[in-house]
Amino acid sequence: MQSRVVIFLFFSNLLQILPVSPIEIRDGMSRLTLGFRHPNGLAMYLMMLMIECFYLYSHKKFRSVFLLFVGGLSIYFLTDSRGSFLALISFAILVAFSNILVNTQLRSFLMNICLVVPVLSFIGSLFTSVFLSPDSRLFQILNDWMSGRPELLRIVYDSYAQKSFFGHDIPELASGW
Repeated sequence: MQSRVVIFLFFSNLLQILPVSPIEIRDGMSRLTLGFRHPNGLAMYLMMLMIECFYLYSHKKFRSVFLLFVGGLSIYFLTDSRGSFLALISFAILVAFSNILVNTQLRSFLMNICLVVPVLSFIGSLFTSVFLSPDSRLFQILNDWMSGRPELLRIVYDSYAQKSFFGHDIPELASGW
C-alpha cells in the first residue's frame, strides 16, 4: 500500500498536481521534495518505507541487502539527504553482517555496538560543540562537514544550559520572583 503512495506522489509531482518546492543548495542543484516541505522529509519517508518493506518481505536474503544499497543511493541522488543515505547504508551493512554471522555471541556483540555508537556520537558532538574553541581549525572543519550543526548546538548550550552544578547561573531563578 505504501509503495502505491510513493508512486502516486512521484507521478503527481511530475504532472505538477502537488505543490513542488525544490530547495536550491550551494552547488546550484535542486533537491526533489515530491510535495514534502523539505527534501529530508521525503528522504526520511522513503528510508522508513524501504526498511519496513525489508522487514515485511525479505528478511535473511542477500538480494535485499543489495536493494537497500541501491535504494540508499537513489534516495541520495533524488533528495541529496546524507542522513538517510548513511542510515540506509548502515542498516544494509548491519543486515549483511547479521546474515553472515552465525555465532550468537558475535551477533549480540554487534547489537551492543549498535546501542553504544549513538551514545558515543552524542557525546562526541556535545564535546565538539561545547569544549572546542569556535576559533580552532578542528571546530571549523567539523562545523563545515556537519552543515553548521556544532555551531547551532553551541548557541543552544550557551543560551539554555545550566552552567553550574548547584543552579546559581539559571536566569529564571535569579530574577527574584
